[in-house]
Amino acid sequence: MEKNSIEPDSKAFGAAMNWTAVVGLLVIGGGAILYLSGFYQYLSLNATLCHWEKPVSIFWTEIKDIETPGYSFFRHPGYSDCICLIGVAILASAPLFGLAFALPKSRKIHKILISVLIVELIFAMTRQLLFSGG
Repeated sequence: MEKNSIEPDSKAFGAAMNWTAVVGLLVIGGGAILYLSGFYQYLSLNATLCHWEKPVSIFWTEIKDIETPGYSFFRHPGYSDCICLIGVAILASAPLFGLAFALPKSRKIHKILISVLIVELIFAMTRQLLFSGG
């Protein structure tokens, strides 16, 4: 039976993706447990459930009497319900971390391609923040 070998850059990419996913899920789980137990909530669970089906602009106006442009929820990272959003951001950045860890272990042509991918991912992740004013 022939044994397949895995390139070092692929191993590094997979390990970084795995660890980033685990950390992101733990942050989401921890934030959810804190939120559901009523610890330092930004939005009341009962009010959230009563207004959940409404459009975003109406939801925020009725719950907090505020307008929320762009990604303004990141301004409240200490609240238990906002901690979950940090976990989502960590999960969304998993491919970026994977590529960053694969870069030093890759061959020259792959270094160039991975570098282009990293720049594209950074732009895609920050584009909304940079151009929406949020």
